[in-house]
Formats: sequence, structure tokens, C-alpha cells
Amino acid sequence: MRNDPHMQDPIHGDNLIGSGSAQRLRRPNIETLRASIDRFQQLKSLRSPWESKWREIAQFVLPTRDDFSQSQANRAPVDSLVFDATALMASENLAAGIYGLITNPASHWFSLSSPFPALLQEEAVQRWFRDVEDIIRQALAASGNRFYAQVPDFFRDLAAFGTAVFYVDARKNPHSGAFEGLNFQTRPLSEVYLDQDANGQVDTIYRAFNLTARQMLKTWPQLDAPSIRELVEKGRGDQPIRLLHLVEPNAAYKPGKAGPSGKLYRSAYINLDDEQLIAQSGYDELPYQVARWSLARGAVYGSSQAMLALPDIRTVNAMAKTSLLAAQKAVDPPILVPHETGMQGLKTHPGAVIVGGLDHNGRRMYEPFTLGTNVPLTLEMEEQRRAAIRDAFHAGLLMMADGPSMTATEFLGRQDEKMRLMAPYMGRIQTEFLNPLLNRVYALLARAGQIPTPPDSLLDQPGFKVTYLSPLARAQKTSEANAIMRNYQTLGPLAEVAPQILQHFDFDQAARSIADAFGVPNDVLKSQEAVIRERDEIMRQILAEQDQAQAAADGTPGARVPGDQAGPTGSVEGLLQAIGAEQPTSAGPAGGPLASASPRRGNGGHSDQENRS
Repeated sequence: MRNDPHMQDPIHGDNLIGSGSAQRLRRPNIETLRASIDRFQQLKSLRSPWESKWREIAQFVLPTRDDFSQSQANRAPVDSLVFDATALMASENLAAGIYGLITNPASHWFSLSSPFPALLQEEAVQRWFRDVEDIIRQALAASGNRFYAQVPDFFRDLAAFGTAVFYVDARKNPHSGAFEGLNFQTRPLSEVYLDQDANGQVDTIYRAFNLTARQMLKTWPQLDAPSIRELVEKGRGDQPIRLLHLVEPNAAYKPGKAGPSGKLYRSAYINLDDEQLIAQSGYDELPYQVARWSLARGAVYGSSQAMLALPDIRTVNAMAKTSLLAAQKAVDPPILVPHETGMQGLKTHPGAVIVGGLDHNGRRMYEPFTLGTNVPLTLEMEEQRRAAIRDAFHAGLLMMADGPSMTATEFLGRQDEKMRLMAPYMGRIQTEFLNPLLNRVYALLARAGQIPTPPDSLLDQPGFKVTYLSPLARAQKTSEANAIMRNYQTLGPLAEVAPQILQHFDFDQAARSIADAFGVPNDVLKSQEAVIRERDEIMRQILAEQDQAQAAADGTPGARVPGDQAGPTGSVEGLLQAIGAEQPTSAGPAGGPLASASPRRGNGGHSDQENRS
């Protein structure tokens, strides 16, 4: 595919507001600019009820994201309030588990195919989809492995706050405009303000963030902003500037038109310090992917496992603090003295000699003050709360539990059960994150000319279907394979008595369904065209052996006797076994039982019975 000449790049200054004709756009956009800032303030007020809970979760679960009060890029994490790290580790394990189960870079975690089953039988279509898969995988792993370096932070936000925001865009040379790969970034939730459409899909993202004056001029080299350039010239280029990036549905969308009006989504960068428009552009797809862990009715932001565990997190944190104080008092208890001056000169370090520590009757002049706290009971209560926190973060589903040895069947059964319990959350991640992510990546690569031209059949029926091959996705699909196998195992004894019941099932499709459920790569499976060709060849050999056997029975000179090897596959019985056909009791004439169930030569591969119908 050729490059799209109308592809906009909102990062590097397309349609900058400045001199010349662009300057004349400033006045008509004042009302739109003011409306955008008002919309930002409205979304900010709607988000405020969530911030107190996010702030508390950040303190106890994800200190590196504790920036909801104020944005401080280089601020050290605040962890002075944390006395128990159970929630921190449980949240990190959940995020790492999702990363490994869904987007593990060591495995092929997705595949592409046509949504039309008939097209999947064409070898050219299969080859094109394999090529596109490889191109997308290379794009995800390129740019310093940026995708796989950024997505763990995405899953950390999702596990802790219930809402995570990802951003995908093309990287272009600021001077030549040449395509240089893709840019992946996890946006901090503290910067993002969301809204959704009537269907509950996020379609509006306002992002408030800071750039220094120097960074602004590097991002937009042609920016006409005297105040920003003055800061750089005076050596104050590190002064932060508050910016707003908004992406929302384009109300003035005109399909096929060049420029921002021809984009589905409107984009603009605004300087919030002086309320000036910096740049405006558009997107053909939503560049942000917003995932919610679980969603309450009517809510825009998601709920998380940390929110469920927050009461236990508070409790165990307070209990841990109390236990530390109790242990400290037990090791270094307060000293009881007879009067205020009794502590003067008292030595409490190891090996010290306390002069005057006994009275003339040999009684102690100083006594340690002990509370008699039942420390084991306190520790048991703490461990109960810790177990509840681990359960809230699905630790039992993601980590191997200690226990007695089990068979391989029992192990696989338990793993399947665990994965099915995670299915509701993983389904939302696939729908709200992975599907739009791969669609966006494909579109960016296609517009940059990185995707090869598809076969003609795909041009008539475009689109693709994403199938996830991660261990979690396979575990969810193995229930289908297990159902097929259990069905055949149950019907096996009945089939020995009544073989005709097996005619209810398509064994070829069953084999492909089982292979798909277990994640067998497409390049390992033969196409149905190849399978049909092989079976036709086998049937031709069978018919040839039949003719030779019939000729031998009639006494025709030079005919083969039954049982001679015919072709590479062996005897008639061997050929029938190769294709799973029923073996005849005797080789009869052309109208016998074998001919009625097998294709004859010269009729296009159809049986006599089919031709007569």
C-alpha cells in the first residue's frame, strides 16, 4: 500500500497556528478553544471523586504513581506510610502474570485471519496473513522493544487503579517526515480525563501534562510562540509549560476530505498557561487505548482489585505498624525508675555495668515495663488479612500452590479452571486494549507503506479477525477441545455396536478445532485444498487397484493380482485406512459397494450417486 499523503502528525506540528494563512485561523477558533477548555474543566470535576481513592491506593499499592495531588516528574516515591508490602507485591505479581499470559514477547500471542471461512482455504490468503503477522510483531519489538517495555506499566495501572491508558502513534523524522517506526507509551492516569459514548466506549480523552519550553520547541520546531522562545534564549528552557492534548470525535467530519476535517477524531494541543492553540490535527483511529478492569453501571473509570482489598490493606498496614511497635517494646522496653533522676547515668547498652542498680536489700532499682502482648496471636491475624489481599489479587490463579503431587490430568484440569475464573477480566482487556491496539498498529503500518498488497480475494472482502494464542487464551479455548474428546470417548463403545452414529460428526473439522484450541500454528496445518488433493490421489490409486483386481479375476493378461503393492501407500486396505474409509469385504465390479462410496475416474471427483441426483 502507498503512503497516505493526507496522514496528519499532531506531534510534529502539522497545521501549526502561527504566521501567514494559519494566523487567520486564530480568531475563528477562539470559541472552539474556549469550549475545549471548558470541557476539560467539566471532565476534571467529574473525575475528582475518584482521585481520593486513587491517591490512597497509590500510597499503599503503587507508590511510583502517587502523583494525583500534583505533578512532580522527579519526585521520589512516598512510602513512609507503608508498613506491610503484601499489597505492593500482590499487585506487581498480578500485573506480571497478565503480561506473561497475554503479551509474552517470547511467544506468538496473536494471529490474524479472514473473518470469512471460505477465504482461509486459499494458500495465498494464508501466506499474506502470515506475512502481516510477522510485520506487526517486528513493529512491536522494534524501537528498542518499546512496546514490551511500556506495557508492564499499563498492566500495573490496571491492577492498581482499574483504569489504564496506552498511546500509539507513528514516529516521523522531524525534518524529512519519513516514517521511523511506532511510538508506544503508557500515559499516567493522573494526566488523563475520560468520557464515553452512549455504548460505553471511551471516545474522548483529555490529557493535561507538562513540557519544558525547550521540549516544546523541539517537538514543534516551527512554533510561532515568542514567549516560549524567549524563555529558551534567556536560559530558562527548563521551565515547565502546562499543555492540554485533546482527542474527541470530529463533529465536522467529512469523509475523503484532506486535512483534519477528513479525520474521524479531532486533535488539538493547547497551552493552558496563556490559553493559546499550539497545533491541531486529527486521527483516523483513536490513538489512545483505555482498558477498565471492571466497570460499574454508568461509570467511566474502572474498579480494581486493589479497591476490593483496600479495607484489608488499611487493616494489615495498621496491624503491621502496631506489631513493629510491640516488637520494639519487647526488645527495648521502657524502664521503671523510682524518680525523675533515676535514669541519670543509667547504661542500657549490651554488657554495661549498672552501678546502683540494686538497693541494700538486693532488690532491683530499675524494672523493664512489659505489656504482655500476645505477639503470635497478632501475627496470625495479620496473616489472615494478607491471605485475603493475595486472594483479591488472584495470587492463587497465577502462582503454583504448594501441595501433594498430582497427575498431569489433574494439573491441567486445575489450570483450566483457574484460567476460566480470569476470563471475564481478560475478555475486557482484549476488547478494550488489544483489539484496538492491533487495529491501530496495522493502520499506521499500512499508511506508511509497510503492509504488502493483499490478494484480490481479500480486496473484495476486506477485514481481518484477531485470534489470541497466549496461554490464557488457549486455556479458555481448551474447554472446546475437551468437550470434543469427551464426546468421542463417550460414544466410542456405542460406535462399536452402531457405527452409523459417527456420521453425525465432521471429523476433519473436529481435528482443526482441536488444533486451534491448543494453539497449533497455521503454517503447520495443511490447507483443505492440499488435503483434498492428497485424498483424490489416494482414491485414484484405490480405483486403479480395483480395476487391476477385476482384470485379474477376469483373466486379463498382465493384470495385477490382489495384494500387490500399488503406489507408495500400499494395498487397497492400506489406502482405505489412510483416508479413514470403510474396507470392502471383496473387490467387486464398478457398481459394487466401494464404487458407491468412492469417487470414480472421469466424473470430476463426485460419486455416481451424486451425479445421478
